[in-house]
Amino acid sequence: MIVMALQGCGGTIIFGRTKPSVYPASQARSGPPYNVAIPSPVPGTDAGSVLALDARTGSLLWQVSVPMAAISQPVVSGDMVFIQGGYDCRSGASVLAAFDAKTGNLVWEAPTTGNRYGYSLCGAEFAPTVGSGIALTNASAQFQGPPFSGTSFVFGLDLKTGRTLWKVEGEEPAAGAGVALVLVQASTGGFSVRGLDPMSGRRRWDAAVHTVNIAPTVLGQVILVQEYGCPTSSSPQDIDPSHCSGPGQTSSFVSSLDTATGRRVWQVGFGPGSQVNRTPLLGDVAVFTFSVETPPTPGQPPTEGPLPGAIRALDPATGAELWRQGLSTQPAVPILVVPGTVFVQGSAGGGAQPCTTRLDALDSKTGVLRWRMDNLQVCGLDVAADPQTTVLILSTASATKIVVLNTSTGAELWEAPIATTAPYRLAHATVSGGVVYAAVSGKFILPPLSN
Repeated sequence: MIVMALQGCGGTIIFGRTKPSVYPASQARSGPPYNVAIPSPVPGTDAGSVLALDARTGSLLWQVSVPMAAISQPVVSGDMVFIQGGYDCRSGASVLAAFDAKTGNLVWEAPTTGNRYGYSLCGAEFAPTVGSGIALTNASAQFQGPPFSGTSFVFGLDLKTGRTLWKVEGEEPAAGAGVALVLVQASTGGFSVRGLDPMSGRRRWDAAVHTVNIAPTVLGQVILVQEYGCPTSSSPQDIDPSHCSGPGQTSSFVSSLDTATGRRVWQVGFGPGSQVNRTPLLGDVAVFTFSVETPPTPGQPPTEGPLPGAIRALDPATGAELWRQGLSTQPAVPILVVPGTVFVQGSAGGGAQPCTTRLDALDSKTGVLRWRMDNLQVCGLDVAADPQTTVLILSTASATKIVVLNTSTGAELWEAPIATTAPYRLAHATVSGGVVYAAVSGKFILPPLSN
């Protein structure tokens, strides 16, 4: 067993080479839309750490201190690792940082603010948005609220240098194969999806669909957007809440968009009264969790207890249903999809420990259970995987450890404790190219209770 003691050390540490200037100093620190500076350490905080570990053996490859305390899940793109976070979660300011995947050297950092609605943990609960040679970040002219008013902008940054390539009005960015996506306020209300050239930010297309203010789910050539309302008589048919004929008719829909043109490839509805409960998950299947609420009979009280619903897996190319599983009285939530496997977290039930959970690994094409970890006595579970390796970060009130498994069988390969900082034992991981990257937060300033 490998014991890893992670100690944060304050300050911004530059490893290896000179950090490029992302913004001119005058722009980075004042005036919209550059209204947020790169966060600096504040009294009472400690920097977090990122580690690279051999996925087969657990051997430590490198470990570095990072310029933030609350840290997001790492994202690997090419030969770089990206994370974001901050020190003081009351301000809404955060930083996106890029590291060399082989050495851990800090390459560049840039200020971010998340979306206009605000983050609660310095942006650390959202993984960075990277792809197509760019990193995408948000900034707002008036970030703090409520009502969180002001114009929201999306910036495209060069992946290698952090240099700003372009800026457009929009929010909730996403990146796919050869396209960058933003949500823009539609003239008729709601939001529409806009496709941009990833290197120039020039508009390529506007999708003829209304969507909710949730970022599109993108993987390669597949773009999924969520819609909520009732079908209109327009051509092509749109979904609009104002066209519902009565109570209980509002429905959730998911559409797949063509990356080159933005046209709708397919659309799937979940029935009257349906609500997609989580952002769709994409791998070799598209997985959704939805519930259905039907209006009560006139004069009768609403039905008590959990709403009926299901986990549903679709073919990403056609929208055809592959399998579904009904939701029981004990919650079960899909949390990750990788080629071959869907991971579902559920309540173990019957455990004496107040923090008890279960992890199921299902065959992605059939929904059949492959393996299960039951009665996990943990209060926090973070899962990352690729087709070969599954990484679990397990946290209790007093300890955190990393456990690495074989994705196909669930057999344990190795485990190791990780030192985390109270009161949040915040740690995330990802796995890529035979390496596990673990990001472990230091001590940060908590957000207001209202967040």
